[in-house]
Amino acid sequence: WRYLNTYHMQICGDWWAHATDSPDGGKGLFPMLPQFVSLRLAPDGTIYRVLYARDNSKRSGVGQEFDPEECFSWRFRPSRTSLYRGEGWLVGCIQEAALLQTALLAQSKSWENMQRPDWVFMLPKEATQPQIQDARQAIESRHGGPTRVMKPLVAVGADVKQLSWSPKDSMFDTQIERMQDAIRQAAGIPEPLFNMTDTTFANADTSVIIFARDTVQPLLNTVAEQDSQQLLPLMGLDPDDYFIAYTDVVPESATEKTNKATAGASILTTNERRRLLGYEEVEWGNDQPANHAASLMGAGPADPLVPVLEVLGPS
Repeated sequence: WRYLNTYHMQICGDWWAHATDSPDGGKGLFPMLPQFVSLRLAPDGTIYRVLYARDNSKRSGVGQEFDPEECFSWRFRPSRTSLYRGEGWLVGCIQEAALLQTALLAQSKSWENMQRPDWVFMLPKEATQPQIQDARQAIESRHGGPTRVMKPLVAVGADVKQLSWSPKDSMFDTQIERMQDAIRQAAGIPEPLFNMTDTTFANADTSVIIFARDTVQPLLNTVAEQDSQQLLPLMGLDPDDYFIAYTDVVPESATEKTNKATAGASILTTNERRRLLGYEEVEWGNDQPANHAASLMGAGPADPLVPVLEVLGPS
């Protein structure tokens, strides 16, 4: 249920379900694939009926109809074109791809009319005009046209240089990279996670935190809010008194935890700083020690001057 819920919210933009009384009591919740859901609107613009045609025959009027009060909808985000449906990140990718397709069509026409050779036949500076003309005619007669492909070129006193920079390749590669960037940005994936290199690999921890904080956690909060408003009433619970919440999935940076523990060395007890760093508490850690560094790593108040390196060894 949760997998399909999240999947359809992201791809289709929304996710529907029909609630009905269960024979054994309580409520039953039945998923409705969003691609088979259509809405019948009243003259005042409100939803009159919800049509679910699993056989994809909803245009002919065949399908199961429900009252709107019986159906629930989870939305990834509001749609920019409909007041009644949601919108997933795939919509942004499709719109971007449509623009790219138009741009590629214009570029393909430019390529067809681009009079640019793929290589250069370089003659010595001492060559006369008749020699240049003869060389041009020989190349055109032997290598011009599609039927003369792969014929060898014999050059005496000349040099053939291939042009390494190709406008066709450059424009095509740029468009492909632009499409990848559009998909990555729509999906909320940080740049270092998308193009992992030796340089960005060291910053992977930070990228994971950004991805969880700016992409995963907001989606979980949206789902939890919609669950609280729609599912709790089915259980007889008031959303004003109860709510559904997910555990915080944003990892805390190890550097940030260390900085907090260091900044609070003069005001926090040993156990408070150990909790910040993820260490277990110790029996003697509720009193402020004389040696902060040594006691933090495990030395008790009885021997506060034990060097930190000696404490690090056995631990």
